[in-house]
Amino acid sequence: MASSHLKSSGSSLLWCSTFWRPTVAWFCLALLSHPDVEDVMQEAFLRAYNAEGDKPIDQPKSYLFRVARNVALNQLRQKN
Repeated sequence: MASSHLKSSGSSLLWCSTFWRPTVAWFCLALLSHPDVEDVMQEAFLRAYNAEGDKPIDQPKSYLFRVARNVALNQLRQKN
């Protein structure tokens, strides 16, 4: 059932970002203070979605978490 939803949505990352949003938020909270989490999540989802372009990402969940981690670490570096 999930695979048919993925095919109809056109973007596996878009579906993945919706489905995994609470988990990505928890992941970001482990690295950042609460006020920064929403900004980091939005930036991560936007970067991941834009990177997908015309070719789907093979492992969208892993890719999304990697992008979120990188954005969170960049945010921490900028604050220090």
